[in-house]
Amino acid sequence: MPPDARLAHARAFFDLDPATAVDAFVADDELDPARLATEVFERLFVAGLDESTDPRGAVAVGAARYLTHAVARGRGKVSIVDRRVHDLALRAFCRVYPADPSVLIGYVRDGAGTDWKTGEPLYDCAVATDLCERVGAVEVVICVHCDRGDHDAALALAMATSDDLALAKSVLDRAGRRSRSRFGASRRDIWRKIAAGVVARGFGAKVTEADVVEAADALRKYEETFGTRGGGEGADGDGDVEEEERTDPKLVEEEERTDPKLGTSRRAAEAYAVSRACAASSSYGDPSVRKRVVDRIVSLVEESDGELGVDDVLPLFPDFRVLDEWRDAVLNDLAARDGRVDAHVAAAAEARAKIDAAKRTLEELRTREAVIGWDEPCARCGGSVSSPPFSFHSFASEGNDPDDVDERCDLPKLYVFPCGMCFHATCLLESAVPRLGRRRRAEATALMDAIDVPLTFGLREMRRRLREKDGKAREGVVGDGGPEREGADAVARLDEILRERCPFCGEVEFSG
Repeated sequence: MPPDARLAHARAFFDLDPATAVDAFVADDELDPARLATEVFERLFVAGLDESTDPRGAVAVGAARYLTHAVARGRGKVSIVDRRVHDLALRAFCRVYPADPSVLIGYVRDGAGTDWKTGEPLYDCAVATDLCERVGAVEVVICVHCDRGDHDAALALAMATSDDLALAKSVLDRAGRRSRSRFGASRRDIWRKIAAGVVARGFGAKVTEADVVEAADALRKYEETFGTRGGGEGADGDGDVEEEERTDPKLVEEEERTDPKLGTSRRAAEAYAVSRACAASSSYGDPSVRKRVVDRIVSLVEESDGELGVDDVLPLFPDFRVLDEWRDAVLNDLAARDGRVDAHVAAAAEARAKIDAAKRTLEELRTREAVIGWDEPCARCGGSVSSPPFSFHSFASEGNDPDDVDERCDLPKLYVFPCGMCFHATCLLESAVPRLGRRRRAEATALMDAIDVPLTFGLREMRRRLREKDGKAREGVVGDGGPEREGADAVARLDEILRERCPFCGEVEFSG
């Protein structure tokens, strides 16, 4: 039965026995996953698949199982699985989430729902957020927010969901270990926001976007008055910006991407807003509460491994009336920074030493010499390296003296490697060229044509086989319309290729 006929009966087959039908669908590689998914499963979720229409959950489980297969099959392939299939998969995974959370979590968190090249989500993020919130999949919602680049929403949800910072720190994991993630948010910024949330929560304060805007206005007026930033933003005429433009979060975020100074101003406003809210709380005057918050922030600084510093968290606190609370933390942070600086200096010194050692090794390689016996045998043909190769005897039948042919070859007469193996030049060509990469083989055979290497029977056969095998790899190299090498230049390049390593053990060749 052709695939189209099987697709025509797939819907009825699934309605009759979902489990058996999915087994058959998964085993059938000729079925188009996108067509099958839309024709069989789309109607189920559009009509509404719930406990009344699927009391035992067999339909949802079957749909989730096949859509998992379809998504995995299309991973890294163009036009195999389209966005509709990913949206259907998301709905199916949300439907089975209460019984099997791992399917939905794995799909979003482990990257099955993202483009393998760009990392962009293949599903509708807004729909995913809504569906996951309905089933209580908070961890998945946080991952979706991170995938769409909204770390603020992810952190806000994580901090509001649990007093434990594990969810908030998962945002750091999504950003990766790099200093700046693909979304433009640095790990240091995320650590700052986590610290701000911990401070506000510790003092029972609540900070809204309106508080941040108010704090930004206060800082701007202060800077305009006292000129702490060289006259402030008002000196540039920015003080007349309309309130709606300055308070629009999307506009602020876009401005921060294009102007790092504005991003710094935003962070300062957020820190000042937290500081003001904490100062207004009734618990800030309690030394025990203040000590508990300070201790927790200090532990965050230590846990961040240098990504968060004491200078990042001090602006979150209203004042410094009790310096002893921060004395140890500041000293420890300075000591840690000194340690990191020393480690970087040591690493730089080690790298420099390795570079110098490599330079010395290269210089030694250029001047190394080897002493061999006059009758040392060639590692390929077995003949003495002081005499022409045995294969040159075939030139005698053509009326050419083998010794004259050997003298006319521009390549060195022999090659010696540290492993002790010696080769005639033509014998080394026969041994080394077939072991090169495809384009290097093509270059070597073209160079052989350019310098008129004596073509023994073995070399002629090798060149014929390689040309048939490599095909278009020879395009764009010497002798095939690429940059030409002639005379000494071609000899030097082919000699360089042959010297790279022994074809049998990989040792680098002695010079000269």
